[in-house]
Amino acid sequence: MVTIMKDTNNNLKLIGKRIRACRKRTGISQKEFAEIINVSSSYISKIEQGYQVPSLPIFIRILNVFGVSADFVLADVLSYADESFKINNPDFRMYHLTDRQLNAVYGVIDSMLEK
Repeated sequence: MVTIMKDTNNNLKLIGKRIRACRKRTGISQKEFAEIINVSSSYISKIEQGYQVPSLPIFIRILNVFGVSADFVLADVLSYADESFKINNPDFRMYHLTDRQLNAVYGVIDSMLEK
């Protein structure tokens, strides 16, 4: 069972933080990201700061651009009865890694795919 935590303002900031982290990991600016999903850069800024809730179509575009699931973006605001999601979801587990650690993980994955 999944429930949404009640602190709406904090929830929006946590969602925005995840979206910002995804954008920064891909190395694109807010302006570039806005162009990709066809919105203004100020709209992206408001989402990342937790002042704007993206519409469902925009949210889906965001997920598709970064190749992440809704669970990943919402993980900090959902309370899971089954904590195995956080343990077994590679996206969630890798979220807290530094860029150096991520590069090492991607290097291992790349070497495995080359075989």
